[in-house]
Amino acid sequence: MLVLLVDDDKLILSTLAETLENEGHYVLTASSANSALELLKSNTPDIGIFDIRMPEMTGVELANRVKESQEFPYIFLTAFDDKELIDEALETGASAYFIKPVDAKKIIPTLEFAVAKFKEFKKVFESEKNLHVALNSNRKMSVAIGIVMERFKLNENDAFEKIRKYSRNERMKVSDSAELIAESCERLNI
Repeated sequence: MLVLLVDDDKLILSTLAETLENEGHYVLTASSANSALELLKSNTPDIGIFDIRMPEMTGVELANRVKESQEFPYIFLTAFDDKELIDEALETGASAYFIKPVDAKKIIPTLEFAVAKFKEFKKVFESEKNLHVALNSNRKMSVAIGIVMERFKLNENDAFEKIRKYSRNERMKVSDSAELIAESCERLNI
């Protein structure tokens, strides 16, 4: 697992990085949010660990900037147990929140869990997106079949065959022909 570790405290940065590497993970380290953004130009980590309070840019601001261009889970580290800070961190979509000092070995299961959940979420999101495309395509196909049935007084199977034959003659996908028929009728308000 490739981990992006961002903390302005050099001791925490090196200790946590060393522990993660000893556990078999690859670690990119940055001592500031701006340095992290530079690393992200050429790397896509599996997960990020961001200190919340850093000079220049907070970990929360970093998380919001990262979400604009990349997708990976992240957790926050902080020395402060502040309810407002926790709420702000959670609003960004953080997978977890740890109060320093942190036992590096104890956060590894959380990192692995967050990465697994993120991958699962991405699969569900992709499935939903594909389902939406399929349902939209089916709707257009149904509309096109209905239009052809009405126009040519055909049953459903014969209407589909007519669309399929037209598609073959025009060297188009059947779904593209159906979309063309449906959109043409929608434009004409039929």
